[in-house]
Amino acid sequence: MPRRVQPTTGKPRLKNATRRAVINCILRASAGSVVPRGVISAVAAQFDRHPTSIGRVWSRHIKSEAAGVEGGDHTSHMKGTVGRKPLDRVEKRYFPRLALMDPDHVIGL
Repeated sequence: MPRRVQPTTGKPRLKNATRRAVINCILRASAGSVVPRGVISAVAAQFDRHPTSIGRVWSRHIKSEAAGVEGGDHTSHMKGTVGRKPLDRVEKRYFPRLALMDPDHVIGL
């Protein structure tokens, strides 16, 4: 079954400092380990994000604390090498497209 692709909102990904601020807001509003109803939505509205995004940040924080990470994990796990790789234009200039040339010219007849 094909995976459904969610439309992007055009908002940039959360920075690590913003993730930490989200976690701190939720921790201030929580009573012990229980997050009151509506806190995730209120924090999402405060940071202009979808509640699902804030919930993912919070759940990863809780899971990392349960695994023994001091202070929880709030950093982004995106690789630094995402996206299209840059094209080496100098190298491309020296290799012309052979498919567009006459075959007799290429083999030297």
